Amino acid sequence: MKKLVALFMIFSLFLSMPFNAGYADNVKIAEKLNKLGILTGDGNGNLNLDDDLKRQDMVVIISRLHKEENTAKSYPVVNKFDDFTQENSYYQSYISWAVNKKLIEGVGNNKFGFDDAVTVKQFQTVLLRALGYTEEAKLSDSIPDIAKKIGLMEGVSGLSYKDNLTRGDMAVMIYNALNIRAKGSPLKLSEILKVDL
Repeated sequence: MKKLVALFMIFSLFLSMPFNAGYADNVKIAEKLNKLGILTGDGNGNLNLDDDLKRQDMVVIISRLHKEENTAKSYPVVNKFDDFTQENSYYQSYISWAVNKKLIEGVGNNKFGFDDAVTVKQFQTVLLRALGYTEEAKLSDSIPDIAKKIGLMEGVSGLSYKDNLTRGDMAVMIYNALNIRAKGSPLKLSEILKVDL
């Protein structure tokens, strides 16, 4: 009888836990981006979808999205942020490439923000630039609304623009961006970047 009561309690607890149907979608999309070479895992192949996206990792991922990682990794370091160090020198070429392409900026005071978590709004800004919304990306207060309006936030729920962005939600936002027509173009971003979805 005690076993039956214990099983009933465990089953009741399981039913009371919130089910995140969106998480399964995040995993599916992240695995698709992994196959496309846009999102890679750690040394063990883990995609670490629950981890916050770091600013330097975002730049590497964006270079892969543009299919320019080889160019980015050997790009001349022309912008010296004050938080460039020997320890983060691996990322410096990538960051110079992204700054030159006007895809990313620093966080102010001549800092890049190494190891800082990317906020939802920061990533919205980067994707708006990739989609040709460069002027709109300058309208700081309007960015969340513009991102939502064009479909960048489909399938990403419960996030404030101030929240840190997980790698799983980042994958969904990239996938959304690839399926959105670039500003002033009949082509989706995936067609422009020749990403075969």
